[in-house]
Amino acid sequence: MKPQMRITLPRCSDEEVAELCGWCASLEVRHGIEIPNFARWLAETIAAEIRRRASGGAVEAGSVGLPPMGPNEVGIVLMILTSRTYCPQGERIAKFFDGMLTHVVALAAVQLSEFQTLCEAINEQAESEQ
Repeated sequence: MKPQMRITLPRCSDEEVAELCGWCASLEVRHGIEIPNFARWLAETIAAEIRRRASGGAVEAGSVGLPPMGPNEVGIVLMILTSRTYCPQGERIAKFFDGMLTHVVALAAVQLSEFQTLCEAINEQAESEQ
């Protein structure tokens, strides 16, 4: 199994988690299924966070893996994360995406042939910090 790019999710309130879940679910409805890997990943991540909170689990920031994405998906994700047209909830959504945007920009800046090496380096760094 190939390593995944990892990002850090910030701490979110229950209201933010619910709003993010609704926003993600509406992505495919409003904008088509142009980013299936990303939309599915985000939905699963938020659902896991809701389950964690329901079971009394930790709500602190954590590291999660981004799905494998092609250059088109990276471009669409960048557009969505930086556009208030696609992301009208403003500050609360922007706060959640701050860390993600940094990593997606970094991902878009590298050649696909370098992606594997980048993922391995990021994962090794994350493991050494634990």
